[in-house]
Amino acid sequence: MSFEAFEERTVAGLVGAKFGVALIPLMPGLDMQKISLIRVREPRCLIVIQMVWRTNGYMSPAATYFKSYVENTMRLTE
Repeated sequence: MSFEAFEERTVAGLVGAKFGVALIPLMPGLDMQKISLIRVREPRCLIVIQMVWRTNGYMSPAATYFKSYVENTMRLTE
């Protein structure tokens, strides 16, 4: 059986409940009493993070600043 989730903490919780093994990114707050970690060096794993917004909708000044920050500091792909 296989399972795909969009929330890594949910996957870690399932592994901690003895529902198998998983590949997830290292993140703070994992319950290390219930799971074990093995670092995977090869093949190199990547995760794509996307930012979305409504094209014609209102965007608060904070959201506008954050969007501008991401556009100017992160490596963007189309």
